Amino acid sequence: MKKYLLVLMCVVMAGIFAGCSCSKSKNEVADVPSHINVKEVRAASLAWLAKLDNGWFMQAYDELAGFAKERITSEQWQNDMTTFRRPLGSSNSRKEIFAFYQSEFPDAPKGDFIVIQYGTLFEAAPRSVVVESVTLMKQEDGRWSVSGYFMK
Repeated sequence: MKKYLLVLMCVVMAGIFAGCSCSKSKNEVADVPSHINVKEVRAASLAWLAKLDNGWFMQAYDELAGFAKERITSEQWQNDMTTFRRPLGSSNSRKEIFAFYQSEFPDAPKGDFIVIQYGTLFEAAPRSVVVESVTLMKQEDGRWSVSGYFMK
């Protein structure tokens, strides 16, 4: 059964990288209010991910939303990035899989959030797609800052 699920996942991810389309086009974000500039959010996400790709983990931490910094110390962030992210190296390819809008998350202040998931191939694992989820939160000054980052 595990082998079947692994093969199914590989087929699905291969379809994504081959350009298969989902119900939303690449330029759409599910349920996003019209006042949100989606291009700006995507640009903020990719600029922040570039810092991780370059190994600039503390600069990426400094740019996290204040809400996120309340949840993880800079020391823990550095340790996690050094342990889990650094071994992967830079991305060879990163393609958006899906994005959606939410105004609420558990244990988070209400606001505007956009979650973008990317299928990423890294230097150290060029045949294994890693799904990166980046959650961005609109700040009071209008900027979009990362409030969550997960890999699987």
